[in-house]
Amino acid sequence: MTRKVCLPLLVLLVVVVGCKSGNPNAPASVSGQVIYKGEKLTAGTVSFHSKDKGIYAAVIGADGTFRAVDIPVGDMQVTVDTEMANPEKEKKAAEYKGGGGGGPKYGKAGGGGVSKKAAPLSPRPDGASSAEGKYVKIPSKYSDPAKSGLTAKITAGKNDGLEFKLTD
Repeated sequence: MTRKVCLPLLVLLVVVVGCKSGNPNAPASVSGQVIYKGEKLTAGTVSFHSKDKGIYAAVIGADGTFRAVDIPVGDMQVTVDTEMANPEKEKKAAEYKGGGGGGPKYGKAGGGGVSKKAAPLSPRPDGASSAEGKYVKIPSKYSDPAKSGLTAKITAGKNDGLEFKLTD
């Protein structure tokens, strides 16, 4: 009887000790805010560009913060883009999908349009969305990793309190 109890406990112990949460190739998380003209941006994305590991995006929530998990460590070029929240771009996309004449179609039955509350491109781990945030036009240089001038050194674990200050 003891053997029947001990063996499953031993297997469980090995599984628990051997399993680590998170991606071992992307052991970091990031959070912070983007400031433009003295105010937090409340919509858009912050992207972390690694030379050899790809691009990792974080949605800027309506509360003015961004968060992302499973980011690799290392030096990153950073970009900020708010155009996903541009109501004019959404309007043009809806008009195009809605089929001409009569103006934009936002998710109306048979309209073929897009919803004003569409899900963000990159979800935040906490479920917050930038769909409710206010669109702010920022200089286009911030969406180009070669021109943004923004960088971050991401270390293993939590990288909280990152702040990117944008200027004209």
